[in-house]
Amino acid sequence: MKRTIIILLLAVSATTLKAQEQTFTQMFDSVFQYVSRADATTGILYNRVIPFSNLTQFSGNNPDTVDMYRFLYGFHELYNAAFDTINFQSPPLTLKI
Repeated sequence: MKRTIIILLLAVSATTLKAQEQTFTQMFDSVFQYVSRADATTGILYNRVIPFSNLTQFSGNNPDTVDMYRFLYGFHELYNAAFDTINFQSPPLTLKI
């Protein structure tokens, strides 16, 4: 009986993991596919990504600076939030100092 339950749980967890292969941006796009992108004049919609780097705190009112890692992660977020990444240079993996 225990063995059957364990096999059943493993099968369910394997199919659950297989179903979660979409990125957050792909899920966002599938939900909001009929919303007009005309108002995003920059071609970047920051809501398409999870904002871990919190770029909105540097809106011009805060003269603080960022460290290298937050800059790289913020650049990566902007790259993933762009509608057209063909003309957008991909973010570097590291910065040469």
